[in-house]
Amino acid sequence: MDPVGRRLWRRIPGYDSDSEGYSDGEAGKDDAFVDSAKERLQDVKIALGEADWKEPRPVVFSPAPAPGTATAPAPQPAKRDRERPWEAREAPPKFKERAGAAPIIRDTFCSNGLSESLINDWCILWSGAGMKEGFFTDMHEYQRVNHFPGSWELTRKDSMFNHLSSMAKVIGEESFDFVPETFVLPDQSEEFLDYYMQEGGLWIVKPANAACGRGIYILRDAADLPTGPSVVSRYVHNPLLIQGLKFDLRVYVLVTQYEPLRAYIYREGLARFASAPYDTEEQHLQDAYRHLTNYSINKFAPNFLENQELQADNYGHKWSLSALNKHLKCIGVDERLMWCRIMDLIVKSLLAVEPTIATQTRKATPHNGICFEIYGFDVLVDEDLNPWILEVNLSPSMSADSPLDWQVKSSLLSDAFNLIGVCQAESRAVNASRVRGHVVRLRAAQQALIRSRAGNTISGLGPSLKSCSGSHKENSADLNKNSSKNEPIILNSLSDLQLRILARSLQEAERCHNFIPLYPTRTAVQRYKPITDMRAKRSVPSSGKLSHHSLALLLFGPLPRLDSAQATTSIPIAARGTVSLASMLPAACLMPRKVMPHVLANEASRRPLRSFSSPILTTSVVQQLESAVGSLNGHQRSGSQHSEQDGEDAALRLDGADSGTSGDVLFAQSEMQEEQESTVVLSSEQHQAQISMATSAIAALPVEDGCRL
Repeated sequence: MDPVGRRLWRRIPGYDSDSEGYSDGEAGKDDAFVDSAKERLQDVKIALGEADWKEPRPVVFSPAPAPGTATAPAPQPAKRDRERPWEAREAPPKFKERAGAAPIIRDTFCSNGLSESLINDWCILWSGAGMKEGFFTDMHEYQRVNHFPGSWELTRKDSMFNHLSSMAKVIGEESFDFVPETFVLPDQSEEFLDYYMQEGGLWIVKPANAACGRGIYILRDAADLPTGPSVVSRYVHNPLLIQGLKFDLRVYVLVTQYEPLRAYIYREGLARFASAPYDTEEQHLQDAYRHLTNYSINKFAPNFLENQELQADNYGHKWSLSALNKHLKCIGVDERLMWCRIMDLIVKSLLAVEPTIATQTRKATPHNGICFEIYGFDVLVDEDLNPWILEVNLSPSMSADSPLDWQVKSSLLSDAFNLIGVCQAESRAVNASRVRGHVVRLRAAQQALIRSRAGNTISGLGPSLKSCSGSHKENSADLNKNSSKNEPIILNSLSDLQLRILARSLQEAERCHNFIPLYPTRTAVQRYKPITDMRAKRSVPSSGKLSHHSLALLLFGPLPRLDSAQATTSIPIAARGTVSLASMLPAACLMPRKVMPHVLANEASRRPLRSFSSPILTTSVVQQLESAVGSLNGHQRSGSQHSEQDGEDAALRLDGADSGTSGDVLFAQSEMQEEQESTVVLSSEQHQAQISMATSAIAALPVEDGCRL
């Protein structure tokens, strides 16, 4: 890959460089893009159809007031012209936080009108590290949580270096020269010892999963090498110094999606200084105040100076990025080139872990867009303006011990919450979303079973996995064809999921505010095309998702257009290239309640068939779907070892899922039993009957509160 240029990104962190380097007319490109995003979003909403796109009004966040200042009243949403009765009764938005969250997080929520939730009715959860993947399963699509499944792949030092070194071997070592020479212990202990005995030099040891500078030291003797999980990296001996002090940068990066990647860098951050002059003489090598820049260590130094006034953001041992830029400019340093190199480092690091985190997120979450992550990248810059990645923090500290801390972090939180769109959905929309999540799990379990039973046709499952994936491949091929020709994409040809991903991306473009888009941008997509192309050739794309290039074309290319024949109507999901739930059901499941197919054929006076585009949602359906998915997953784990008696027991459990609708459920079961009597029973047939019975109940149960899928 070519060296990074100064114009790769038009904006860089720091508030003193908005118009620097722009010609007349270029400064208004951001506004033009926002206007274009609004126009494209309206077309996407039309393609989705009014019934498929009901976005609740997001909460508008403001930075929490600093302690000791007058607390302004929480902003109130504008009154709707038409307020529906059930909306007027809706409770205010709620948040939930796990133990150990910094006070500024609670203050941000409470000062903006959110109340704490004690149950599962929250709209945003702030958690520390260590979330279990099973937690994501029960989330609905209007909830937000501040971690992705598998984010530790980037924030554990050993895992991060493994991913970066693997990518460097494929793309080229010169493209990943921001990674210090590193050995992962204990796997590479012998290799490192051999190298160390021959080459020597200064090396720094870091625990693999520690923070705040704990356990970091400069290696002076091979006998001091740790035995536990850790990394040992070559020490960067020529750091850029300011007033003789070593410093690093805490850069905040927001990721809203990994498939495809959407990432932003915050306009403000912190420059953290060591509290003693830099020196590599032997007697000073163990002085942490000279070699470590962590605030948690240096704040205990006797000469440490804390920032006391917000306006004096270049005072003491912690500066704002804006103050740093001004200082670098004054001493003749090309800060724009430095920042473009840092932003390049961040994008490459995110792309290195993208497939792993995307796969784990896809498996653990039932909905797209419910996770976000605020990473804290720690970057060291040397005297040649080359950036070096030190570590990435999964839960960067939100402690605010100074006015500068509070200003930066309160603004970061409020801008992040505005960008992701925190909202309080109606209870009916939440119920519908939960069942959509169960349907997603059901479909995933079905496809997994088909893979395990390749070539074995099971009645009642609808299209095979081969035919389903074929439609997705055809859809992706059309997108790639348009992308290569730079032609407008017809929105009606996109799947429901693709349209929703595009809609979220366009909404974020309007809400960026103090976040700078890192990826995708027009120039970034072209620069990192070798990485994304290489990955596309090596992996099978997930069904229905957009590629990096397709998303970039939809965002920055010619305005997508609507098929005029379908632009004024709601396009059925099945017609947009996805596998609808209806296609998974036997034909009998699409009939009105308690009407057998042969009876319907003989009685022309019967009511017309109910469209399956709006299946019924009740608590019974949720319970039966859970039972079916759980039973099928159990079958996958044990394979063909399940006996017919096991299947009968599972069917009995399904029978008792909801006694209040037993007549409808039993009718659905009787239909399936008649169908199964004419079929050869396989070892998995009992489990397949469960799935069919559970999904048929959706079309058989009465309407409840107008909830529809």
